[in-house]
Amino acid sequence: MPSVESGTVCILGAGGWVGAGIYPALREHYHLRLVDILPVEELIARSEKPRLPQWRSVPEAPHEWRLCDVTDYGQVESALEGCDAAINLTVNRW
Repeated sequence: MPSVESGTVCILGAGGWVGAGIYPALREHYHLRLVDILPVEELIARSEKPRLPQWRSVPEAPHEWRLCDVTDYGQVESALEGCDAAINLTVNRW
């Protein structure tokens, strides 16, 4: 199975608890492009379940947070531009 040893990894749906949970494990090894439909600041303000991983602070550079609606092909294509790998964690929240 191919693997990515370094580079930029795009995490679609990064705002959920799985994205919040894997960020600490991956941030030292990759440049992370964290993508969600909601701003990270809004997710931080919504943090309420102490047992689940949640966003408690804005990711620091070189990592980046981008807004993207995954139902819009053009937005997804833009989010993935220049990435070496992608992880899809998107779900229907509503």
